[in-house]
Amino acid sequence: MRNIDLSEHLLDLGEDKFRVMKCPLDKSVGFHKHDFVEIAFLARGSCVHSYQETEIVLIPGDVFTIRPFQEHSYKITEKTVIYNSLFYPDFLGSDWNRLNQLSGVFDFLYVEPFYRKEAKEHAILHLDINQMEFLESLFQLMLDEQSVNDCYHDIIQKSNLLSMLCFLGRIWDRSYRLDDKRPTVKRDILACAIKYIEENISNELKINDIAAKAYISPNSFRKKFREMIGVGPVEYINKLRISKARSLLKDSSKSISDVAYSVGICDPNYFSRLFRSQEKISPSQYRKKLNNAKSV
Repeated sequence: MRNIDLSEHLLDLGEDKFRVMKCPLDKSVGFHKHDFVEIAFLARGSCVHSYQETEIVLIPGDVFTIRPFQEHSYKITEKTVIYNSLFYPDFLGSDWNRLNQLSGVFDFLYVEPFYRKEAKEHAILHLDINQMEFLESLFQLMLDEQSVNDCYHDIIQKSNLLSMLCFLGRIWDRSYRLDDKRPTVKRDILACAIKYIEENISNELKINDIAAKAYISPNSFRKKFREMIGVGPVEYINKLRISKARSLLKDSSKSISDVAYSVGICDPNYFSRLFRSQEKISPSQYRKKLNNAKSV
């Protein structure tokens, strides 16, 4: 894949003090730096992130901080979705100082980014699937609010950013305060498995085949997957399939059966039951809801 070269640019936010972005990437992003704080959240796909002379394979659920003026890059080999929260500390006013008194937030924003060069690794904050869904919904709130321009806008976005940082700080506390182990072996296994799942989500997926790709037994794979992701591989695959189905249902030219086949489910009735179990409405009702929203 081609590379996006930003190496000669120092990126800034112009007149903005806070911005959020949803970046579907299919091209590598070369080394670049910026004068603001960046919180990056990998929602889908996988890539290699380079920062402070270290590299790590990122998997869905990874969240990390990029400090100002630190060069970093993304090597993209498959379709990847990354959410970014970009801000200058003074956007938060006196609340920035209050945040820095919280050990989890301080470690996530300051300690870990500088630790990478010395330790030659990343203490990446990894979210389970429920935490991922919450953070993605929070990013979507911020993206929706970004298009609003009224007297409430800055206060709402400040509140959203504070919620996100406290949410991540609390998870950091729980992840690293009592256990400072770096699960690099488990991460490598998951990176291999998730890449295989993402690439074959439209086909039949068997746990034995996925485990074989990661070079471990099916039982060990199930255990390690649940430890890192928070749900078993079958539940993860089903959530990923329904997530893809939600996007495909926007295309009214596709039948419900076509959508089911496109996400690797050959039985439309099973697809409808699975969709309803996650979304609380049927695929046809979901499509009708989308169409009604468009017509408003």
